[in-house]
Amino acid sequence: MLSLRRFVHKFFANVNLLRLIQCFMKTLLFLSFVLLFVQTSNAQLTKDVTWLDVSLKGGFGLSMLKNFNISNDDNVVAESFNSCTFAGLKIGTTTAEKLGIYLEADYISFNQKYNVSPNNNGPFTKSINMTALDNALVVRYNHYSGAFIEFGAKYSLLMSATAIYNIHATASSNGAVDVTADYKSSFMSLTGGLGMKIFQSTKDRYRINLFSRFTYGLTDMMKDASLNPVKSVEYTTGYAAPAKTTPFFLQLGLEFTYYAGYRSASSGIKKNVFGSSTWHFD
Repeated sequence: MLSLRRFVHKFFANVNLLRLIQCFMKTLLFLSFVLLFVQTSNAQLTKDVTWLDVSLKGGFGLSMLKNFNISNDDNVVAESFNSCTFAGLKIGTTTAEKLGIYLEADYISFNQKYNVSPNNNGPFTKSINMTALDNALVVRYNHYSGAFIEFGAKYSLLMSATAIYNIHATASSNGAVDVTADYKSSFMSLTGGLGMKIFQSTKDRYRINLFSRFTYGLTDMMKDASLNPVKSVEYTTGYAAPAKTTPFFLQLGLEFTYYAGYRSASSGIKKNVFGSSTWHFD
């Protein structure tokens, strides 16, 4: 089982994930042009309306901290499939029922587990449990069928990091240790995904979406180049050169959306709400 886990983690850690993300983003852009061509031919679209929508969302998924040194360390097996959960708020605008631009704020909890077998000590496990506040700017393209694709950037604020050790009974490191000081207070990521409508009210003001999303970390999470997530009193790593520690997430979630208001260039549905504003809430 450990050999399989090591193989899976080494595969994900050593492939050029940045290259894969770039290819995926190109695919999303290509699909956007295809969907744009199809959708512009649909006469049912309301082309001059911009909707203001607010969403609550949440879900679960898989997380992994990538570090090439740890992936190639024969004494360490990093679990490839660790759990994460998230919940948050999204607010933005959708123009002509197609192009959406949103700001998101999510509270996320994630972890990474390591099985360590040092040569000079007994085997032990170390789990890093983290919480963060994800802030994202996301662009979404909606198809009239209810499907959508999206991509954007995240700026995450690390809230806590706790290391939980399970070593031999006499080890002084057993238990939970606050290691937040070992990590930077923020990190940057790319994000993207796919989704579809699974419910919409008869008056089109309420909608539920099912979506999947990946997040690929760009910046090193460790505060110092000499640090890495597995380093501890029980296992002092001596890698020849430092390597970045970056997060990777694969998530599945639900999004509950309320279309709170709209504005339009059509004189038939204009309504001033705040001074000269044309936003209409009813």
